[in-house]
Amino acid sequence: MSSTETISLGSIEEASADSLALAVFDEVLVPLANARRSAERPAYFARAGEVGVASYFEPPTLAVMRPADFEFPGGGDPEGLIEALAKYWRSQGEDHAAAMAPRLREIARALREEADESDGDVDILCYTMF
Repeated sequence: MSSTETISLGSIEEASADSLALAVFDEVLVPLANARRSAERPAYFARAGEVGVASYFEPPTLAVMRPADFEFPGGGDPEGLIEALAKYWRSQGEDHAAAMAPRLREIARALREEADESDGDVDILCYTMF
């Protein structure tokens, strides 16, 4: 299934994480990107450098990393990370991006359910390459 196909979700409980993610891409991210383009604002992630547009890359300010540099935003769980993202997006004036937080929570829930249903076995046709 590609992100350009129409997705009929029936109910959220039945939807896979993949179909939920594709729906967020099509129904939220693509319209946001199109709106930015129409408003002649820079793309969230430009495909190439644009003259006069500041880079989001910043050189590292620390020579040595500390344990705090590896902390997972939001307390270490998906819900906390999603809330931290939404808070950050709101602080940046990206309320439309923050509005997708409930849908991100649905994806996180679907991923958790899929992981719970998995017994961890790997298909015999799947192999490890060294």
